[in-house]
Amino acid sequence: MLQPLSILFIVILAILIGIQLTRAFVSPDKAKIWSPLTFIGATLVYYIIIPSLFSMKGYQISNIKGQWLFYLSAVLFYCFVLVGFHVQVKGRFPRWNKLITSNKVVSYGLFLFVIALLCYIPFRGFRTTLWDSDATLVTERTGFVSYFIDLISLLCASCGLLLMGAKKGVKILNLFLFLGVLYLTFVVYVVAGFRFRLVYLVLILFTIYHLYSRPKRVNFLLILGVGIPIFFLFAAMDTSRNYGRGLNRESLQEITIDEMEKGSRENAAVLYFSTLCTDYYNDTKEYVGFEPIINAVFMPFPRALFPWKPEGLYIREAQLKTLGSYDAGAAFLSFTEGFISFGWFGVVLYGFLIGLLSSLFWRNYDENRGSIGAILLLALFNGFCYQWVSRGYLGGNLNSFLYFVIVPFWLLSIAKFFKRKVQ
Repeated sequence: MLQPLSILFIVILAILIGIQLTRAFVSPDKAKIWSPLTFIGATLVYYIIIPSLFSMKGYQISNIKGQWLFYLSAVLFYCFVLVGFHVQVKGRFPRWNKLITSNKVVSYGLFLFVIALLCYIPFRGFRTTLWDSDATLVTERTGFVSYFIDLISLLCASCGLLLMGAKKGVKILNLFLFLGVLYLTFVVYVVAGFRFRLVYLVLILFTIYHLYSRPKRVNFLLILGVGIPIFFLFAAMDTSRNYGRGLNRESLQEITIDEMEKGSRENAAVLYFSTLCTDYYNDTKEYVGFEPIINAVFMPFPRALFPWKPEGLYIREAQLKTLGSYDAGAAFLSFTEGFISFGWFGVVLYGFLIGLLSSLFWRNYDENRGSIGAILLLALFNGFCYQWVSRGYLGGNLNSFLYFVIVPFWLLSIAKFFKRKVQ
């Protein structure tokens, strides 16, 4: 049961998000609906508003004394996202904006695809099916192995570039290349078992589809046609996934229609844990301070070379203090991490920084709408916004930002440099 103040702040949050989305949707500029603010707002709706109203049965959220504090923090966070977004950021990405030309989108997309598979296949094998019974090679993510496996993040940029190639309509081969790479990417991501990569992929492709080569109206039939099956797939993955191996066919066959219709309750679990942590740390003031930032700074460095680097234990401690155990692998929202770090200042700081970086990527696109690089950068960042908001783990978020957004452009820049040297 929601407390009266919780309902008030939910209404305020819904109104703020609704105003922003409505203004973007009715704007004569068809591109505005594809700004990062849309994806930040949609993530908050999915993880806060929807589960608060429909999916909290089975959780003891009504027993949380400071329940309303979490909803206040959500409103404060979103307000400062908006403040940060409207700051006139000066930085841009001129070299990356010019890096990719229309006649190179297919070759660059295939280059990233090949690099991703060359790094992934030696440790997880080559797969064309989703079933765990077909797994032949599952190397543990230890040492440097995880760095190679995580390069499957390149597949998002690869699919995005190949979609641009397919939309050019020059050759039917480009369409088949896109569909083939998209299918193999889908298999790899489902087999890996982490749903956030699938969300990344979908959001990136939606952004590119609507912005390249010119902004177009939102295709709701396409979004529903993709979104509904993905929703049911997430429900199936909840009970049948085997990380790194694929889906268990027997478990999948036992899922009932009712279970599929309920979908994944992961959003309700995240909301519940976020509320618990906000209440606990507000009472105890046991803030973790700079620990998430220190953890994030050292996150990209391999533990094999830096065995002393921090392990993000503050999340386990939060689970132990609020849930009594860290076996469940609970997750909280990004601004909740800010709260357990610095209290209300942390919520403001996280919101402002997310808004500021969102402004950078949006303005880079807005001033370079004809640039393939600018469109791809915005699309990749839009996908990243989902994880950044929905997962309060700064180290993991920084790692994903590097792999999904930065590394594809680094690799393409290096490839172009060496090509010039050879010529």
